[in-house]
Amino acid sequence: MGIFDWFKKPRVSLEQLSYDVAYQIFPHHTHHKMPELLAMVASDPANVGKVFYFAACVGRAIRGLDIDAGKYRLHQVALDATRRCLVLEYPQPKPTGGSGQSFSDSIKAIQSGEMVIAPFFSAAIIEEGRDAVRFFVLGQASLGPGTVLRFVERDGQNRNLGPGPEPRLELFLQALARDF
Repeated sequence: MGIFDWFKKPRVSLEQLSYDVAYQIFPHHTHHKMPELLAMVASDPANVGKVFYFAACVGRAIRGLDIDAGKYRLHQVALDATRRCLVLEYPQPKPTGGSGQSFSDSIKAIQSGEMVIAPFFSAAIIEEGRDAVRFFVLGQASLGPGTVLRFVERDGQNRNLGPGPEPRLELFLQALARDF
């Protein structure tokens, strides 16, 4: 390592920033700062995704780009008469390198940061008359094509709920409305 290598900022992929938003920033606001989140959504829904993107950049000590911030889009959807959903759509991720890799090689790539299992969508389901909010992420599968649906708990832990739908907003919403 040369002397000037110490001054180089690490490159953080858009997939990694999306992962940070999906599993840390958005669920934290959902579970711990819901009044502030709802106020932000009411006042300027087009900027919610941008705010979360720039928060991820600050967390990684990098400078965000306006062009990338604009790729995060919030959708407000009524699932039914008593449930509404705040869905964040993420930039289209690069395909995972899982196809053709062994399971152990994929795990090593994930642990080293060479591969990120990026999200397509995340959703906060708000039910009328309930204090608890449920939070879900539809992300890439680690091995090959497909998606995985995850549930993010209030304490930040997440559970794999199994294979998810094709990464299209309407299919994600159908799965949430039907199963959760």
